[in-house]
Amino acid sequence: MDVMLQSAGFNAAARAVLLDPDRENLSLEVLATLDDKEIDQLAKSLRAAGAYVSTNALENLKTISYTCRHMERTQRTLDPGNFNAASIRLWKPERKSESEYEDPDDRPKLAKPDNARRSLALSMSFPSTSHV
Repeated sequence: MDVMLQSAGFNAAARAVLLDPDRENLSLEVLATLDDKEIDQLAKSLRAAGAYVSTNALENLKTISYTCRHMERTQRTLDPGNFNAASIRLWKPERKSESEYEDPDDRPKLAKPDNARRSLALSMSFPSTSHV
């Protein structure tokens, strides 16, 4: 976890607070449950503890959290060793794309099938019994 947080851009003081054994253990499973607002609150608590947290490190932690949620959705194994500066950069566009997605309000409407189509479909699905 320490190497992952260092790759994300957290300095030694912030990493020491995050990984303090007397506090709640920060794991990838815990990160997967945090949304962006909760990560912002985590950064505030780090700053209150005297640790400096850059906006870049904060965005990287949000990306790691998103990636953990994605990996859990797709049933992949969470491993802190998979997160380095390059892999975090690769996930940023996908996180941005998903956060900007809006479900369309105007869904396409399906036309009701007319009776001729319905009877044709029914006649094709059952074999004829007149030849038996």
